[in-house]
Amino acid sequence: EAKIICYSRQKSKAYLVKDENCSSEMYWASDVENAVISRLLEIAYKINDDKVKTQSLFTPIEAIMKDINVTKIKLGKLYDMLGNGDADEVLEEKIHEARKKLKALEELLNDENHKAELHAKINKVRIKLKELKSSWKVMTPEEKQIVCRSIIEKIIIHPNGTIDVNVKFAQYLTDEQN
Repeated sequence: EAKIICYSRQKSKAYLVKDENCSSEMYWASDVENAVISRLLEIAYKINDDKVKTQSLFTPIEAIMKDINVTKIKLGKLYDMLGNGDADEVLEEKIHEARKKLKALEELLNDENHKAELHAKINKVRIKLKELKSSWKVMTPEEKQIVCRSIIEKIIIHPNGTIDVNVKFAQYLTDEQN
């Protein structure tokens, strides 16, 4: 049976050595694998579907895009007025305000796009974890490895032998904090 050795003790990959005097013990791979499987299945059973909000027909991104388009049209009209020789302080102030609003809307759109990407990643992890309940026993070792790599953020083996398995986005998946 295989044992897991800290890279710092193994020293075969110098760039991974973090502590020259590492005193970490070697652990049986099967013990670590069993802890990982137990933790993943535990989280899979604790997934809180109440935290999943249903998608509305009208997303914030669509609303912001609509505001951006309206603001661009307004700004275009203001520039047309400026080009027709109607320049004055009020017109220039309105152009300045419209440009300022457009910039704020574009930043807001960027934030909402980031939130949407994060939500999609969380959903992907949620789906994989929920599928684990029924599919783990029939998965090939390669499939298990792919799933683990996509779900697990890191595994920490403490000197006393306890093993922590940190799952990506765990705080969004269950009521517990990871």
